[in-house]
Amino acid sequence: VPCAAVSEVVTAANADEMLLALMQCDIIVYDITGDEQQVENCLIACNALHEQIANFKTPKTFICLSSVMTWCKTKPNEPAIEDEPEQPFTEEDYRRRKPHPNFKSEINVEKQVIKLGKTDKTRFLTYVVAAGLPYGGK
Repeated sequence: VPCAAVSEVVTAANADEMLLALMQCDIIVYDITGDEQQVENCLIACNALHEQIANFKTPKTFICLSSVMTWCKTKPNEPAIEDEPEQPFTEEDYRRRKPHPNFKSEINVEKQVIKLGKTDKTRFLTYVVAAGLPYGGK
């Protein structure tokens, strides 16, 4: 276990084993920044959990750790006053984000994760965190 706030790090041999482990968790943090296989596996895990909503004993929160590269081609917000610097992005801007060409699969997973979290917010909440540069833990 990497830190006191994390109760378990799950590694599974297959999708069924992963789903069994995830069904025991209340909060799932899924990091897709490591490699392309994790991008696909995240979508499989989130979809599998979504299909099991009716069987949840407690509400679940699914957090997808993604890359800021899904925002890198997004045009900056215009400043409110001409001489001000560009304005930062807000949550409302996520619909217009444009990824780097190498990060199209990540943005598609982000969109699906958010979509799945909108069907029953009392039982299954989803978030995407676009981390600038994750480090440590190794």
